Amino acid sequence: MKKSKKIVPFALAAVLAATPFMTVPKAFAVSNVNIEAYDDETDTDSKYTITFELEKKLSKGGIIEIKFPSGYSIDKSIRKSDVEVNGDTPSSVDVTTRTISIKTSKSLDKGDDVEVVISSGITNPKSEDSYKIVVSTDNESSDYGYIDISDSGGSKSSNKDFSVSLSSKYTGDDSKYELGSISLKSKSKLERNEYIYVTFPTNDMLPRSLDTRDVLVNGYEAADVSITGKSEVKIKVPSKADGDKKLKITFDKNSGVTNPGDEGTKYTFKVRYDSTTYTSEKFEIKKGSGSSSSSSSSSGSSFNVSLTDSNAGSRSGYQFELDLGKEKLYSNDSIDVEFPSADMIPGILRASDITINGTNASVATSYNNHIYLKTGYDFKTSSTVKVNFTYDAFLTNPATPGSDYQLSAKVAGKTFKSNKFSITGVGGVVPPTTPTTPIPPATPGTTVNNSTATVTLTKSTLNTVTGMNINIVGLNAALIQNRDYFEIILPAGFRSPTFMNVAAVKVNGIQPSFVTARGQNLVIYPTQAIPAATPVNISIAESGGLATPNAVNVYSIGVYTSAERNMLFGRPVSIGGAKLPATTPTPPAATPPTSAIPAGAASLKVGTASFVVNGKTYPLSAAPYTLNGNTLVPAQFFKEALALTTQWNNTSVSITSGTKQLKFTVGSTAAKAGTTNATLPVAVQIKNGMPMLPIKFVTDQLGYKLTWDANSSSIIVAK
Repeated sequence: MKKSKKIVPFALAAVLAATPFMTVPKAFAVSNVNIEAYDDETDTDSKYTITFELEKKLSKGGIIEIKFPSGYSIDKSIRKSDVEVNGDTPSSVDVTTRTISIKTSKSLDKGDDVEVVISSGITNPKSEDSYKIVVSTDNESSDYGYIDISDSGGSKSSNKDFSVSLSSKYTGDDSKYELGSISLKSKSKLERNEYIYVTFPTNDMLPRSLDTRDVLVNGYEAADVSITGKSEVKIKVPSKADGDKKLKITFDKNSGVTNPGDEGTKYTFKVRYDSTTYTSEKFEIKKGSGSSSSSSSSSGSSFNVSLTDSNAGSRSGYQFELDLGKEKLYSNDSIDVEFPSADMIPGILRASDITINGTNASVATSYNNHIYLKTGYDFKTSSTVKVNFTYDAFLTNPATPGSDYQLSAKVAGKTFKSNKFSITGVGGVVPPTTPTTPIPPATPGTTVNNSTATVTLTKSTLNTVTGMNINIVGLNAALIQNRDYFEIILPAGFRSPTFMNVAAVKVNGIQPSFVTARGQNLVIYPTQAIPAATPVNISIAESGGLATPNAVNVYSIGVYTSAERNMLFGRPVSIGGAKLPATTPTPPAATPPTSAIPAGAASLKVGTASFVVNGKTYPLSAAPYTLNGNTLVPAQFFKEALALTTQWNNTSVSITSGTKQLKFTVGSTAAKAGTTNATLPVAVQIKNGMPMLPIKFVTDQLGYKLTWDANSSSIIVAK
């Protein structure tokens, strides 16, 4: 509710007009005060939860003051152990008459939502009424909220503020809910664009999102609606309800609201408007099921899969369409697609090669045999979802023909299974090249010596388009066609085009299936399988658009593959006539043994946008880096490397492991571990559109071991 503006007295107005440079101090006040009592019956000891929002920072040691009205009895022996402020024990608690003064043990930022829990020492008034509780800080003026106290017979609907009507009273059923009508107290009336807050009895009653068409205020479609907490819905008053002194809220059956799952329990709703909280009569849910189709919420119907090429081992596009029923997909929502095997998915995915309802995905990442997608910001809300992995996404059909292949997709809380599709014949696979002189496979446990491998440029003058020729003596691990790749590490100064024509590149004389850039590095997917110990020549023509630096220097170019942990080799190249350091050929030093890495552990390196699990390398959207001695890694790492339930956007991140959930806010050092507040060593950052989190905090909280492998300069994360 907007606060009415006070009229400025004429004399004061004249003074202000005559002193145009006068600065009027800004007044700050706590806001959005909400009061909840564990027991709201008269003359009863009760636990109280008071929530509000700060408009000014409250430093450590600041005072929060809560004033209870006449009628309340406050025990002067309340201890600090009886009070929590955002999960933390305060420095001290002082009680004078009916005022509780709480000294904070940690600082609270402007805009923070503050939750004060007082577990004992408060006795409700003996008289039934609506009571005003005032909250302030030593930096801000006060605001207030109301709590309704009823007598022991308060379960009667006549003593409550409004009734609840359900279209079905069976557990788990979808139901239409009508709340009210509520007679607004004192001089309150509905004002358009102000907000109503509805607290549901349980958080499992709410769908993932609500549509304004399914929520009515006094019979009119809500101006806006959102789910702001686990069980709270925020509704904007429509213009047609402006001025009404009564309030009735309807959640249509199509809204996705479902009945609670426990029979026999008596439930209540709470509605808050204009700093007043109204409590509904109690209602009960019966065991059983009506005609609802809510059982479909966890599993969806089957769907068909179309392939552009159904031959075994072929590169192919994949398309399918899902019907979400009453659920809807929104912008920035997630889709998890599970494929029959991991070797169908390339090492690097481009979101631009995948469309959802005709618009490009905003995120496309993979782990094992899953591809995780996010809809773009321009995605239009829809209950029908058509996913198209284009031919350029480089998906590869299973290598074995068969008719029992299936995809599954998780969307909007539902899991869909595809109808079976067939992979036939043998086609689309380019046979690996055969060296003129047969080379035996690498002997297990041996290392190919690449001390004579070379990297040369066709031109070495400054700021010039150049070609490159790389001769590799042999690989220690075989590469699988269309899935594994070479990565050419180009030092700062070299310029690589975002998209390089595959015709400009050859791997053992054959055009690769895909060439892309990761930062300024080049990533090349060979079309052919390359056995271990096989010599490899990679040639990049000048038509590829690779350009030399504009500073005279000696630069080092490195070569990796996705199948090996360590760099194959690095070679210096001279640009602008810089003199290469003299070298004396020496036998290669024995490779030091690497530390034993537990099976299933994930490893990653600072400055490298990838991680390794069980010897396989997977891409990251951003490379880990250090800040003030802390290593920050992308939120994506916890989802794809550790298989933790991880959700993120541009403002927040949540990570769930078992029953423990961590919550982070981008740009803030404040975090939550379960219900406990925590402070991060550095604020959450954004890099390449990805939230970056301090890895040690996450692993410590979730019970992972963090170790350092000096031989590979890698961070190892294991359970």
